[in-house]
Amino acid sequence: MADFIDCLSRNRLDSVLKDAAPCCSDPSQVSVLEVRGPTGFSSSPSIEPRTESLSVSFVSATRGEDGLHVHVNPDVMKLLHEKAGLTAKFLVDFYETHDWTVFPTSSVTHASNSTLALQYGFWVWRTESTHSFTQLITDSNTATYFCINIPPSLKDRIFDAVKSSPSLACMPFFIDMLILDDLLASYRVAITDQRASLRAVERDMDSSTIESRTKKLHVLAVKWHTILKDLADIQQHIQHLRSISTSKIPPRTDSTNPSSQPSDSSPGEVFQLMESTCLFWSRWVTAYLERTNIRINLMHNLAAQIVSSETTNIALQTQRDSVSMFTLAMVTATFLPGTFVCSVLSTVFFSFDGTAFAISHWWWTLPMSAVPLTGLVIYVWFMWFRTKLSHDKVELQSRKVEVETGSSTASLTGQK
Repeated sequence: MADFIDCLSRNRLDSVLKDAAPCCSDPSQVSVLEVRGPTGFSSSPSIEPRTESLSVSFVSATRGEDGLHVHVNPDVMKLLHEKAGLTAKFLVDFYETHDWTVFPTSSVTHASNSTLALQYGFWVWRTESTHSFTQLITDSNTATYFCINIPPSLKDRIFDAVKSSPSLACMPFFIDMLILDDLLASYRVAITDQRASLRAVERDMDSSTIESRTKKLHVLAVKWHTILKDLADIQQHIQHLRSISTSKIPPRTDSTNPSSQPSDSSPGEVFQLMESTCLFWSRWVTAYLERTNIRINLMHNLAAQIVSSETTNIALQTQRDSVSMFTLAMVTATFLPGTFVCSVLSTVFFSFDGTAFAISHWWWTLPMSAVPLTGLVIYVWFMWFRTKLSHDKVELQSRKVEVETGSSTASLTGQK
């Protein structure tokens, strides 16, 4: 299986490096840390197995324009592949992360030479969050690490740990433990910061609007989801390291006493402790996410109460206007017939001399002029009303299309 994976990766390597060349032309720096451990192993079961030499190569990277992806000069990576042993699979996976910012944890064991090749990527949550990648190639004698875009603080910590305790640094997965410990610490800081933001929103109940608080809560909810997803990835990564630390690492015995029993390995216990820590923070993030969602629901309920109150006020005002209009209509209906009769009889077509009532021979001009004029006024009003109704219908339809296509100006945002 390992040979088959290597064959597939080598077939794709040249095309992947060629495609990556235009966007990754910036120079990259490589620094190497090497240490040699004890030769051979103690026969005492309390002494942990150690590799005889450790090599750690740190490769700098350039942040992409999107702020998420990182770029490394392909020539540097190809040189590490040809001269230092960086696997083709790692290069292919690294340069094919155009749509995905990290790749999952994976390991391949070569049965022919008992070599383990482990690779993984992780998200470092700091002031300037970024992605880092690591590959480990180890056998019974050597352990070689390639660390891409490792944060400076973590790089300094690895240097200090290796220099202060070279023997301990040669333990299996020692560098991976340091990376995981620093990674969990960074997420602890991230959880603390997001918790402070949540408490600030909870205390800020009067000085800001419901809209601004709701937007802040939505941003917090997105970040909680992101942290929870990252912690789940870290937990899966720890489980993978724990499994290969107990099953895929070849047993080591005392070189001077071949009949001695293999010594127990402590990495499994350390990984178990880290997995417990990861689960602990995952539970807290879940609690804070639910707490944020409860606060969002509260904001929605408060907004609904405000809208309901305003709707009630509008209804009351409309009722008052309706009463006023009804009063005016009743007054108009009461006096309109008498007003109409007086207006008609006061024209020159009717005369009263005190004893007789006379009607002019030109009385027909009154209905002949009034009726067509009334019809013209009604026709003009009807045409205006139909045009206004058609315009309102078109505007309502356009707003409906905007809402359905998501092009409305009001939107809620938030991202990792």
